[in-house]
Amino acid sequence: MEMTKKSTLHGPKSCLLTLMTTLFLTLSFSLVSLEEPQQPADLFISSPKSMETTEGKLKYVMEAGKERLFDHEGKEKVEIFFVAYFKQEAEDDRPLTFCFNGGPGSSAIWLHMGAFGPKRVEVKMEGGLTPPFETEDNPYTLLDYTDLVFVDPVSTGFSKAVKGEDPKQYYGVDEDIKLMSEFVRLYVTKKGRWNTPKYLAGESYGTARVIGMADYLFEKHRMSFNGLILISTATNLSWLRGAQPGHDLPYVFFLPSYTAAAHYHKRLPAKSRETVEEAIARSRSYAEGPYLLALMQGDQLPDNEKKQVADQLSLLTGISSDWIFSSNIRIDPLSFCEQLLRAEGKVIGRFDSRFSSGALEPHAETMDYDPSQDSIFIPYVAALNQYLRQEIGWDRGDEYRYLVNTSPWNYCRAGNVQMNMGSSLREILIRIPDFKVYSALGIYDMATPLLSQEYIFQHLNLSETQKKNIKQSHFPAGHMMYTDVSSLSRMKQELKPFFSRRK
Repeated sequence: MEMTKKSTLHGPKSCLLTLMTTLFLTLSFSLVSLEEPQQPADLFISSPKSMETTEGKLKYVMEAGKERLFDHEGKEKVEIFFVAYFKQEAEDDRPLTFCFNGGPGSSAIWLHMGAFGPKRVEVKMEGGLTPPFETEDNPYTLLDYTDLVFVDPVSTGFSKAVKGEDPKQYYGVDEDIKLMSEFVRLYVTKKGRWNTPKYLAGESYGTARVIGMADYLFEKHRMSFNGLILISTATNLSWLRGAQPGHDLPYVFFLPSYTAAAHYHKRLPAKSRETVEEAIARSRSYAEGPYLLALMQGDQLPDNEKKQVADQLSLLTGISSDWIFSSNIRIDPLSFCEQLLRAEGKVIGRFDSRFSSGALEPHAETMDYDPSQDSIFIPYVAALNQYLRQEIGWDRGDEYRYLVNTSPWNYCRAGNVQMNMGSSLREILIRIPDFKVYSALGIYDMATPLLSQEYIFQHLNLSETQKKNIKQSHFPAGHMMYTDVSSLSRMKQELKPFFSRRK
């Protein structure tokens, strides 16, 4: 972010200069201008509904619609689909939260139907892949504390670029941030919510998106947010990918997550009453110490020392020491998911390592599919399609694209800098003293491992006062920890004070 300097110019010439500068900045920074005139958005508004939640009886209305976004010349560019929920008879300063999933290329289906919305889908650890699927009222909905808007980025859900427009022009970190920010600005303006508390919630890549949006909206429009909800934070994707020569940090980050999975599947050496938390702590200590030092030596590490490291990694992961040694003591997450239960002919989940199922190719080197993905995606997609078309009434025959391929995605930001949203998060926390961040981590998450998420917040260079505005919570679950009822219940309890009014 850059501070805007106060002008010290006076007189008619300076006024003209100021006017010209303002016009230039307006045109230069405008991705899509959302000013009138424009056609009314397609909109469906439900009749009042009610349900029982942990806070008592909740009455609400639901909106589903498409917001049309135009450029500064009045040309329509995209249609953004959203589903919103508003509590009835609510106070004027009630909070408003915009929710985004990740991918990139994912719709908001997961946070909508699994975590924060008034309905949730039941996920089963075993089986549960054939209909009918259970969809029920969600007593843990955040609608008790905040109005909710679930947004599908372009090309996902029912959102799309209009005819003649290439959606790939928005397939990039900054491009996506600007587009979604403009949607939020327009929505807040139309609803008259500029002066109410506002929050952004994101999951996985969506965490990078909402951090960038909070920064962008503050800088460009001086729209201030009260906080962020970050589910399975991913601010730097290079930390989540192995198999890159000279880039060993991901192997360190993944080790405690491997240990958690091995503990769950009983592949660790027997230790009397060792909890998964204790096993993770033991693994973390080795990862951040001897293992990191060994990796830093690269090809200079002697074979006898490499063998010692492989033996220790075997004790922490349940994987064969010989296999680890042959893999140059670097365990790729997709290979781990294939190797852990290989003797049983099974593969474990990447999104949630507690899930397991039969391997398609028992002798493959890496996992050929993700059983946790199947167990979650199939019931969610069926439930949302039913919900949108029958209960919401949005039935136009078009496909709801729950997940799409947005490759190639431009992960570089301005100045050709690789995406790392840590600096943006730090600036927000410093410039807005009351800004809050809630971060949820799943210990069985093999997509955004817990150590990588902790590393993000440990390297923001914040004061002790600023650190107090960040709350991190570990859950005994995976990437989408809200699929566990107990985790979702606890998350709601922890978020209640997050939405409390400032005194």
